Amino acid sequence: MKTMKKIISVLLLVCLLASVLPAAAYADGVPSVTIKTEDGRDTSAAKSGDKFTIVAPFTLPDGRSWSEYKLTWISSNTSVASFAASTTTPDGNNRCVLTCSNSGSTEAQASVYAQLEDTTTGSYTASNTLTVKVAASASATPSPAPTATPVVSIKASAYSVRIGGSIVLQASVANGNFGYWEISAVDSTGMGNIDVMSGNSQVNFTATKAGDVKIIAHAKDSSATAETWIKVTEVRTLKLTCDKERIDNGEKAYVTVSNPESSSETFTWSYTTSPSGVDIISKYQDYGTGVDLWGGKGDGSVTVTAKDKYGATASITVQVNSLAYGDAKISPSTATWSKGQGNLTFTVEPTMYAAYIDGVCFTGSGNTSKYSYVWSSKNLVINSSYLATLSVGTHTLRVDTRYDDGTNAGTVYATITINGTANAIYGDNAHVRGNSNNLVFTSTGAIKNVYISNQLIDPANYTLSSDGKTITLKAGFLNLLNYGTYTMKLETQNGSVETTSFRIVTANYAPATGDESNLAIWVAVMMISGVGVVALIPKRKKEM
Repeated sequence: MKTMKKIISVLLLVCLLASVLPAAAYADGVPSVTIKTEDGRDTSAAKSGDKFTIVAPFTLPDGRSWSEYKLTWISSNTSVASFAASTTTPDGNNRCVLTCSNSGSTEAQASVYAQLEDTTTGSYTASNTLTVKVAASASATPSPAPTATPVVSIKASAYSVRIGGSIVLQASVANGNFGYWEISAVDSTGMGNIDVMSGNSQVNFTATKAGDVKIIAHAKDSSATAETWIKVTEVRTLKLTCDKERIDNGEKAYVTVSNPESSSETFTWSYTTSPSGVDIISKYQDYGTGVDLWGGKGDGSVTVTAKDKYGATASITVQVNSLAYGDAKISPSTATWSKGQGNLTFTVEPTMYAAYIDGVCFTGSGNTSKYSYVWSSKNLVINSSYLATLSVGTHTLRVDTRYDDGTNAGTVYATITINGTANAIYGDNAHVRGNSNNLVFTSTGAIKNVYISNQLIDPANYTLSSDGKTITLKAGFLNLLNYGTYTMKLETQNGSVETTSFRIVTANYAPATGDESNLAIWVAVMMISGVGVVALIPKRKKEM
């Protein structure tokens, strides 16, 4: 019965040690290691002088060589269990001879394990612990109160970290109590900080300087210790990639980090658009490992930023609709169109592929009424009937071009301004020469300047309403003009332009001649001040 209890106790101790010191696979490709006796003998019932061949096998990762690893044999109590050599070069079998000894009167105990180092990365991993118990020496004087030797072990959440990162370490002490922690390194000054988390046995190590740091856990009132190595590396420079340099409206781009620590590493993502408040992107999807984004209707760019858990950041900019590149050209870059005017013609090089106004494509086989394209002259002709459907104001013409081989030659832009039409308040925009009736017109915006037949008119020849949107052409000024049709252009305070026309006719409304050749006569009149105009009118009446 006592033997059975002893066996159960040993099994429970082994299970306890296995639970706090699991053999796990570690990051950066370092394999896990197990430690055992080669012939399967039990090390928990050894006698002084016994020797065991200990093996710590592991499988060599693909593409790696044995010379890239170092195996260190460690004993918590070398007076009980000692190795013939402390460090060996792995060869697959990884054998080492363990010698047991005990000169005391009570059973002695030690924990042994093998620590594996990847010499290319400096990463560490440790095997599960093998317990060695050596019976008391037959010649020793029995101790009246035997005391088990404390055994210290450390479990770490990781064995490598970047500056600014943290690692949790948990110490366990068998047959005793935990004492304190110690940081040891070749240059330990400023290597990192240890903050107590739970009692004294659990701490959080925060790295502050690159290098190899040895962290030691001590048992209380005992010389028993355990140690582990942490490799601290510099904060990396993140690099972002995108599968597209530019995207159009509705087109998707994928941004990701090109140098992640692993395929599953996640990042904190954010983005900004330029200009802000414009429909630059229509959709944004964050996956943690990367982001998808779709172009909107606006012209500009979106800048995507990634941040890792150590605080390193990187950004990349994707152009949306607005990138001009290659050999693409368009002429003219600006154009103005008024109702009644003919088609607008633009020269596009090398060859037009598609054209858009305000982000909406108006070219293609289904839109032949809106445009035509002359391949020999590279002329894009926008029909007046289509221009008449556009709202008054400024519109953006975008043209995608191609080389003869079909490859992208670039995107170019031009501005089209659609002028409005001023409206006569009454009549048919006709003034009977010689009478006292004025002509009155309204505009959608406050009027700034007035042009008739492309000549700037002196404000003395008209009046404006209080809101500036109604203009009255004075009869005295109109009576100075010859018979015919005249074009009037109103330039508003907000920069828009509205056009209309009026006629100077006889009392019986003789047909307009369309002749504006009398400009030499009345241009001088327009340049005269309001006072001058007033002075001329009485003179004319006297002559009549």
